Amino acid sequence: PMEGFISDNTYFIRSDPYTTILTLGNALNPLTVTAYNDADDSLYQNSSRGYTRINRIKPEVAAPGVNVIGPTLDGGFAPFTGTSVSAAHTAGIAALIFEWGIIRGNLPGMSTIEIKNLIIRGARRDINIVYPNRDWGYGILDIFNVFNALRGGIGL
Repeated sequence: PMEGFISDNTYFIRSDPYTTILTLGNALNPLTVTAYNDADDSLYQNSSRGYTRINRIKPEVAAPGVNVIGPTLDGGFAPFTGTSVSAAHTAGIAALIFEWGIIRGNLPGMSTIEIKNLIIRGARRDINIVYPNRDWGYGILDIFNVFNALRGGIGL
């Protein structure tokens, strides 16, 4: 983890673990993602929680973000952890959906809002948890469910 980035006496004015998503993640249209450990389906302890201060549902989904193997600058591979990892994972999924829709001509006018809606609709949900919620949003990112929904003709 990064050290020395902020001083030791830095703190939240209103410390509440359920309003720690920062400004850009609180905006209406961007897809906000949290990180979870896909090895044991636990939420990453350092992930911000929702909702926003005006009760907007954030995060929308959870994506793998703990010990995800990725390339290093020296040509090797190493485990990475954090919400930046889950955001990158989600961006890759969004790119695949865009490819299917725009490049392959299945939905040539597809928008980013439609991508967000597809990702939310395709989220995997635990039957024992009420969704949406402050920790997991609408569930766990699941591209297989997204494409099954598209194949089944479920609209955007």
